[in-house]
Amino acid sequence: MEPRRFDAEVRLLTDIFIDSWKNNWGFSPPTFEEVRDLVQEIYPIIDLDLAFFLLFKGEPVGVCIIIPDINPLLKRFNGKLGLAALLKKHLYWHEITGFRGFILGVREAYRQMGAPFVALAYLMRMAAAKKADYAYVELGWNLEDNEAINLLYEEGGLTPHKRYRIYRKELV
Repeated sequence: MEPRRFDAEVRLLTDIFIDSWKNNWGFSPPTFEEVRDLVQEIYPIIDLDLAFFLLFKGEPVGVCIIIPDINPLLKRFNGKLGLAALLKKHLYWHEITGFRGFILGVREAYRQMGAPFVALAYLMRMAAAKKADYAYVELGWNLEDNEAINLLYEEGGLTPHKRYRIYRKELV
């Protein structure tokens, strides 16, 4: 991602995200403004080496954003933001030892061409290069019936730690 082209990058991210997630159960497409606001909020913690577009012959076909797992840092804030939180961020940033999958989306036409494998291979290379900074990755919140992504993770050597399910029951 290129910070100087923020709005254009967010438009592209929004387009790819909607195109790649549109057939998922319960998906509701976000507006450009919603995505822009969300990206602006997380931008201060984004590791730009872990936020990228997948290109095929120069055409953007996928997007991936991985962010540092700031949960250990948030615990130190005790629910309060302000000057003290800013100071704690700088003092305790070293306690962040993992990262979390935020977005991974590949346009449907390119999924069977190996684009998700390219994203995972890149992430594994970056994780190895940054192993002094990160000790784990959490790539959760995948739909249980999203067999393609779950198989990708399994074939990449990852194992599920937790499983969340949504059940449905008709009320009479």
